[in-house]
Amino acid sequence: MKSPRINRELEEFYRRVAVEFFRDSTVPAGLVGPFLISCPDGYSRLKIPWILVGQETCGWVRIESPAEVSSLMSTHAGFCRNNPWAGTPFWSFGYTLDRKLNPDGPSRNFVWSNISRIGFAGRAGRVPNPALDFWSEKRLLASEAKLLSPKLVLFVTGRRYDDLLGREFPGIKLPALSLDRPIARVSHPGLPDLTFKSYHPAYLRRKRRERDVLDFVVRRVQNY
Repeated sequence: MKSPRINRELEEFYRRVAVEFFRDSTVPAGLVGPFLISCPDGYSRLKIPWILVGQETCGWVRIESPAEVSSLMSTHAGFCRNNPWAGTPFWSFGYTLDRKLNPDGPSRNFVWSNISRIGFAGRAGRVPNPALDFWSEKRLLASEAKLLSPKLVLFVTGRRYDDLLGREFPGIKLPALSLDRPIARVSHPGLPDLTFKSYHPAYLRRKRRERDVLDFVVRRVQNY
């Protein structure tokens, strides 16, 4: 499926969800979101199309109506094209893995998503569950994965977000991670066979396990 068609279907889905939300709700003051993705133009040309799933944004855009869904997707697309945080652990991890998976390009055309759709306006961290409940119930990430049909999904969400993954993918079996086992396979009917879960790249870098995780994913993809 080509990227323009994927984005049209994503926008239609997001708009339906937003219409329901904004009928009697708003994003609370001091919070931003919802976080909505777009599909890069080169995604369908990747040898290994894949999704990198993080925790939540550290600041973003706050929308007030379903009419702003398209602009929020454009914000995501613009950020991914001109990323001011490219040197941070999360993004350098993602770009390094993408080069290993897709050495012939097109570069930086994997999809970035987050498990938490609402964030704080000016800082990182998980917002209270009541602000997340509606979006978790709508299972945005599961719908994104279905529309994008990736060959690989990598969750770098640590342990504090397992409950959101469980709501997003009912019945999912999540591995117990440790520094001796910083990445493991995840199995669920709504996810590709090559789905893995690890810690956030900032933690992996501090604990000097980043390279081990990158090498693990590349070996599994090569041997699949």
